[in-house]
Amino acid sequence: PTRPFVLTNNRQMIKDQVFRPGWALPTMSVDEYLQQEQERGNIISGGGKEPEPKAEIDDNDYDALDAEVVKQRGWDDFKDNNPRGAGNMGGNRG
Repeated sequence: PTRPFVLTNNRQMIKDQVFRPGWALPTMSVDEYLQQEQERGNIISGGGKEPEPKAEIDDNDYDALDAEVVKQRGWDDFKDNNPRGAGNMGGNRG
């Protein structure tokens, strides 16, 4: 003999779930989250000291101009000898 069972009416529960998204909805807004993070101290506010501006090279300071040109030429030579993306190529390719 089998025990009698009752089919429960899930119609209303299924009906309520029809137009619900299949993912978890957010529980707080972005502003609330940022406020919470600021209270925890995870957001840095304020600036700090301003970075010092680069000193401009005087047009009459030939030594500084020559040093800058030598630096730029060295960088150009480096870029010519090391093209972009060539660093990790051809290594361990199995």
